[in-house]
Amino acid sequence: MATRDFEEELKELVEEFVMNVITLVYNRAKEEGKVEDVERLAELFSSLSTPGRIRVLLALEKSPRRFKELEVLSGLRGGSLKTSLKKFIELGLITQTMGIYRITPKGRLVARRIKEVSKYV
Repeated sequence: MATRDFEEELKELVEEFVMNVITLVYNRAKEEGKVEDVERLAELFSSLSTPGRIRVLLALEKSPRRFKELEVLSGLRGGSLKTSLKKFIELGLITQTMGIYRITPKGRLVARRIKEVSKYV
């Protein structure tokens, strides 16, 4: 039960953090006329808005994985995991070839930043 409470609290904190960052960056970009860049950034933050999605990216940073492995490691199931992986592919964070998912250099950079931020949460 304590783990579930922690995950819920973490999820709420991440969502609040993401919304605050998106709002701040959007407002600044709007002032500078760069709204498209901010919308792409918002997509990135949104794709990382749950603990399960973050676990997927961190698992792929360690090594390439198959779908079933990612289900076990992330706690995401079926359609939820498939949707998350599709979004990561669209954002250029991961690739998928012959049933194996791999992190890209961009995804590796994002995973490193997540680990840096997690030291302060």
